[in-house]
Amino acid sequence: MTTNETVGPMLKSKANTDEAKSGLTAQAKQAALKDMFAVNQKLVDVKHSKRVSNKQADSAKTVTKTSKSTGKEEIIAKTAAKAPKTAKAKPLYIQYLIQLIEEGKYTRKELYDKTVAKYPEVAKSTITTRLTDGFNIKYTCFGRLLVKAADGTISFAK
Repeated sequence: MTTNETVGPMLKSKANTDEAKSGLTAQAKQAALKDMFAVNQKLVDVKHSKRVSNKQADSAKTVTKTSKSTGKEEIIAKTAAKAPKTAKAKPLYIQYLIQLIEEGKYTRKELYDKTVAKYPEVAKSTITTRLTDGFNIKYTCFGRLLVKAADGTISFAK
C-alpha cells in the first residue's frame, strides 16, 4: 500500500523514501494542486448549497431531514407561521397615572401620593422615576411627553 492510497495525493510519508528523494515534477505538482483545489471547491459548494437549502427551508417554515442512506432531504412537517408581536400592555400603575395626567389637575406630589396609595406594591422610587422620565421624550413610558404648567399641574404636551 502506498502513501497515495492511504493519505492522499499531496501528502508524503517519510517512510516512502523513493518518492521523497525523487520528488514530483512541476507538472505533477500542478496537477495535484488542481485536483486538491477541485476537491476543496466541491466541499465548499456542498456546504454552501446545504446552507442555502437550510435558509430556504427556514423561510418556507418547513422542517427537513437529510436521510443518511439516500442523502436526500425529506420534508417532515410544516410549521405554523408565527403571529406578529403585539405591543405589551402597560402596567396597571402606569395606566392609572395616564388617567390622572389626562385630567390635567394634579401636581407631581399629588400624582405620586395617589399612585402610592392605590398601588403600594410598586416601589416608590419607580413612580418618581416614571414621572421624571415622562418629561424626556427618550425615556417616557406614557407614549407622550409630559409638561408642567405654571401652577405646577402636570399634563400631556399638545
